[in-house]
Amino acid sequence: MDIVESTDLWKTCFEVQGNANQLEKDFRDKLAIAFKTFRSNARSLAEAIPIDLPDFTVHGMEHIDSLWKYADLLIPTNDYLNPTEAFILGSAFLIHDLGLAFASHQDGLASLHSYPEWRNLLARELWRRNGTIPSDQDMADADAVAIESTKAHILRLKHAEKALDLVVDAFSSQGSNQPYFLLEDQSLRGQYGRLIGEIAYSHWWSVEKVVKELAQQIGAHPDGPTDWTIDRLKIALLLRTCDACHLDGKRAPGLLRALRKPIGVGRLHWRFSECIQFPHIEHSELCFTSTTPFSGEDREAWWVGFDLLSLANQELTSVDSVLEKFDKRRLRANKVAGIQSTIQLSRLVRTSGWKPVDTRIKASNVASLVTKLGGKGLYGERPWVPVRELIQNAHDAVLARRVEASLDENWGEIAVRLSEPDKGKFLLEVSDTGIGMSEEVVTGPLLDFGQSYWDSALAMQEHPELSLDRFRPTGKFGIGFFSVFMVSDRVQILTRTNDDSKSCTRVLQFDSGVDSPPVLREAKTHEQLETTGTKVKLWLKHNPGDKDWFLNAGDASPIKPSSQDAV
Repeated sequence: MDIVESTDLWKTCFEVQGNANQLEKDFRDKLAIAFKTFRSNARSLAEAIPIDLPDFTVHGMEHIDSLWKYADLLIPTNDYLNPTEAFILGSAFLIHDLGLAFASHQDGLASLHSYPEWRNLLARELWRRNGTIPSDQDMADADAVAIESTKAHILRLKHAEKALDLVVDAFSSQGSNQPYFLLEDQSLRGQYGRLIGEIAYSHWWSVEKVVKELAQQIGAHPDGPTDWTIDRLKIALLLRTCDACHLDGKRAPGLLRALRKPIGVGRLHWRFSECIQFPHIEHSELCFTSTTPFSGEDREAWWVGFDLLSLANQELTSVDSVLEKFDKRRLRANKVAGIQSTIQLSRLVRTSGWKPVDTRIKASNVASLVTKLGGKGLYGERPWVPVRELIQNAHDAVLARRVEASLDENWGEIAVRLSEPDKGKFLLEVSDTGIGMSEEVVTGPLLDFGQSYWDSALAMQEHPELSLDRFRPTGKFGIGFFSVFMVSDRVQILTRTNDDSKSCTRVLQFDSGVDSPPVLREAKTHEQLETTGTKVKLWLKHNPGDKDWFLNAGDASPIKPSSQDAV
């Protein structure tokens, strides 16, 4: 507790204030005593994390306590949090990573097997090692190495979600009916247990989801001062920022690295962090520095650090935008110093004998790249390709929903319609009854040129049941959608997932191809989809029956489209 109690945040919130009334003093003491016991209980799980995940940097008490120092550094004033908010933040600090400990899953491997992601991760591990899609028997006979690798993956993937239950669920020992709780104070656990879990879980969410789920403030505890209300959004944003920015030597002590001998990217992460000093703030920028320069032998570690600092910068800037939007007091730092240029950063995080010139592949003109690779440059003079690609995407969506919901092998529908709503103006529609797309997909992998959704972490998160041995998409390169701009500049995507109501149909709209940003909006009443799925609408540049277009390809005779053809 020494690090925690040395912070101004702790002193302001939990040490007795001279002008406080008796109610404030008593409730402040209640919070402080409960937190200290909570921390003592949480230590047991925190100490188990390196046993299960030795290649990870420090996620135990050294990391948890250090987050108080980062909160101290970032909050603008000592009264930024009231004592109840500080208690909830500190409690979220305690549990946000405890799901990484195998011991937090009380039923052991049975708990991990119950996650739908387990089968997918195990199948991918066996496929990676053997080069073939595993059979049911292969899965059942998986060796200890494959099991341990999958165990590590599932612990990382589900650790934040596990935080939801860690405060409210009881632990029990074999042969005993005595329940044990990490947070022993029953009244605080009853009032705040689930809330603490939600905020801890939220450090794994997108900022957009944090705003959507946690924007509403909560009233004061019935036994506490009435003005100690809870700003969930502020607490959640502070948690994710502190966690992303904790990259100094406390996160990866050199001696501990020598003892654990981490491998792979983990080793590089350790090497970077052990050289980094506790940051300071200059002109609203968080400055990370190193006393020991990175030699040429450590250049890979420097580049890993650059990526980590870029992620920290992303958190700072996005959190700052949200706080400004909601008219809340902003943090003292809103960016990472020097991150705009590798050369600038190397003056703070020093290098020796080499210069970190960023020669990695870039796509500075995405519109041009899409035009070249998503159109004729990739597919040539084959205007029917967009239709093929859209049907392929629809097929994957239908198959995914069929597998996910255990539907009949003949279930699902894909429709292709061609109409002429105005004379000489043709509209092509490809619709399906597949899984649909969430807002995160529509604004993420769909618009990430070259990224296949099915290979993304988001796909694993949204559709954990789609195991590799049960579902194999036909789309491979993540650029098929952009082929539509070969034949159309005006494009609309209407979509709704199984979790969406009809009124939640969303529309992504391109009015001028890829030369202008698309618009994401709610569907108008007449646009709303009756069922789960996606509809893509293309207003064609040419009559599809013209020479060399997809209804009149090659040497075939011209085909005059009817006003409404469907297959």
